[in-house]
Amino acid sequence: MNQKNVIASTIDPEDVARFSAVAAEWWDMQGPFAPLHKFTPVRLGLIREWLSDHFVLSEAAGTPFNGLKLLDIGCGGGLISEPLTRLGATVTGIDADARTIGTARLHAEQTGLEIDYRVSLAEDLAAEMPGAFDAVIAS
Repeated sequence: MNQKNVIASTIDPEDVARFSAVAAEWWDMQGPFAPLHKFTPVRLGLIREWLSDHFVLSEAAGTPFNGLKLLDIGCGGGLISEPLTRLGATVTGIDADARTIGTARLHAEQTGLEIDYRVSLAEDLAAEMPGAFDAVIAS
């Protein structure tokens, strides 16, 4: 293979293993992801502000992201994917760990949300679906 065609992976195997070990605990508000749960409203507020400004959307609307296709890279258990879906977006969430995606899928199913969760690397999805998303979130 020509060296110019090789894309380096964005994944750290040790990082994936660390998150895989606690995959079932993503939605435990007192568990290892408690700080992330506390910070999620801040992250969501910034994402909402940026997308509303960029796409000239009404932040006052109940589902301001209707019609937007969003990609959540490194979605973990879905802490950002789920509220983005509730705001009206069609969300694809990707993560390198199958156990983590399993947790995200289960929680979305339990809460009645349709989210396209995939075990994938960002670079693989970019090659598979170029230009498929209105915005990409990697938080």
